[in-house]
Amino acid sequence: MASDVLRLTLDVWRYHEYQGPTNDCAPFCVAMAANALLGEARYRAAQIARELDRPVWRWWPPPPLLYRRVPGWATFPWGPADILRRMGFRARWGLFGSEERLRQNLRAGRITLVSVGNLLDWWAWGRERLWGHVKILYAWDPDQGWAFVDPAINPATAPDIWGRLGIGWQSHASFMHRWRSMWRWTTEVEA
Repeated sequence: MASDVLRLTLDVWRYHEYQGPTNDCAPFCVAMAANALLGEARYRAAQIARELDRPVWRWWPPPPLLYRRVPGWATFPWGPADILRRMGFRARWGLFGSEERLRQNLRAGRITLVSVGNLLDWWAWGRERLWGHVKILYAWDPDQGWAFVDPAINPATAPDIWGRLGIGWQSHASFMHRWRSMWRWTTEVEA
């Protein structure tokens, strides 16, 4: 990689898990992030998905009953940050993230989950299935675009070395379009 390439210092790919046909991309990313920060495979995605399926009570901030996920389906933006905080990590989520913040997070070694999809592509409504997907930012290259540790990649059938590590590249234009369509949602997590 060239000198202007940015790469996450933590090898999150070592804890890659393939999500298979499930809609559990966010729980898989939570497990990979937590395990990478701990340096051991302590958490399993199926366990995290079951935990996220259950609403939790909290006193502050409102509302007192927090739904983090539609059971067995979509995870709300605050879900990963909430469960990561309950695991003891510093985590926060937000909308309207910036490219510069993504690059800062890579430089700082901060794990960043991003959501891509087509929810704001009004032209797609009714013509194609609405979708969203969560993956972990791994690298940025001005020529290749953005690299992600992606739970949708099956390393056993991947055609290249990146895929065999669970890493996929997305062009800058494609990533920005799909990220904007999900309100540029990010979840940042640190030990």
